[in-house]
Amino acid sequence: MLVIGWGLLAIALFHLVPMFLCNLSWRAILPRASRPGAGVLLWIRWIRESINTLLPVGQVGGDLVCARLVHLHGVPAVPAIASMVVDLTVSVLTQVVFVALGLALLLTRSLAPDVLAVVWAVAAGMAVLLGLMGTFLIVQRAGMFALMTRIGGALLRSEAARRLGAKAAEIDHAIRALYRNKRAFWTAMAWRLADWIAGAGEVWLVMYFLGKPVSVAEALIL
Repeated sequence: MLVIGWGLLAIALFHLVPMFLCNLSWRAILPRASRPGAGVLLWIRWIRESINTLLPVGQVGGDLVCARLVHLHGVPAVPAIASMVVDLTVSVLTQVVFVALGLALLLTRSLAPDVLAVVWAVAAGMAVLLGLMGTFLIVQRAGMFALMTRIGGALLRSEAARRLGAKAAEIDHAIRALYRNKRAFWTAMAWRLADWIAGAGEVWLVMYFLGKPVSVAEALIL
């Protein structure tokens, strides 16, 4: 921070660019009839990132708060929750594509053994992540929330948990409907990939203000 000085302010402000693109991704899968304005959604996204980054909530607490806030701003509860689940899926899938882009750029620069070792290690991690995401998608299509409420009701023998079953089925139906809306889903994917790529701008700025400027491709690799 002492080296970068006021450049830190420029880096922090630039983060609004990928945040805005990420926001457009999420906005694409919210229902048009009750979709809040871009400014409101950006504020909610800011809170979401802050909670997930700063608090010990396992990177999911912010998502729950986000669903609650967007519901308070007019989005019905069921599509609000469904949008969070699909947005999480979009985030991970596009991140895999972004990492693959970084690896491809790295390979174009060098095929040295130490570089190949890094590529293979990251590729193995991506394969595991894709396997987990495949399982997550299967569970979503099978009715994730209805399954959880059935298990919860059976284990806890709670009548309240059983009553949640109908609402859980609505959420599962809303999630499947979002995946069937190809235009909204692929629009969200495109905006989210643009978000990951724009985030490399922060790396570029950091290196610039550190006095070690890099190219755009190097920033993407980093």
